[in-house]
Formats: sequence, structure tokens, C-alpha cells
Amino acid sequence: MLALDKIEALKPSAVVATHKRPENDDSPAIIEETRKYIRDFDRLAKTSSSAQELYEKMLELYPNRVNPGWALWSSAHAVKRQGWRLVEGTAGHAFCTDVTQFDNQHGSHAGV
Repeated sequence: MLALDKIEALKPSAVVATHKRPENDDSPAIIEETRKYIRDFDRLAKTSSSAQELYEKMLELYPNRVNPGWALWSSAHAVKRQGWRLVEGTAGHAFCTDVTQFDNQHGSHAGV
């Protein structure tokens, strides 16, 4: 989320999302919408028992989101099937494969 905070601090008049529907505008409101999407993913990842369940719950909340087949499924699969955890870093959220090593170095403060 830190990357979103940095973008918001610049008080942009427009924010161009890299994956968006062409008819959508470039409103800075996308910053908070992206935060909400990440928070929802994190929250649902904690309560979902499988990648499929996480994917379906996110599709219920965001049925019109661009690229659900690749981006959302890949994220759900990485978090649930491969045992990765989302950890907040300087560039926002990143996947961490070695949870024990990360927790030992940084403390267990994030993720799924």
C-alpha cells in the first residue's frame, strides 16, 4: 500500500491504471478503489480454504474487474495453493515464498 500512499501524496489530477476498461476515466479515485480491492483480497484470503474459493469470492465482489482470469486467479493460486503470503513492502504488496525466513527477519506482521 505504500506505493499507493506515495501516488496519492502527489495529489494527481489523473491516474492512469495499467489494466482498465477503455471507457473508464483516469480519476484519482482509482487509488482508493485499488486499496479497497487489496484489503478485500487480503481479508478473503484469510477466510478462504482454497484458491478456487478465494477467486469466486473476489469475483462476487468485483464481477466487472478487468483481467480476472489471469491476474486474480494467479494471485489466488499463489496465496492458497503455493503457500505464499502477501507481505507489505516498500513497493506495496509482494509475494514472499519463504514465510519462516521473512518472519524471522521482519516479524510476523502481514499476510494470509
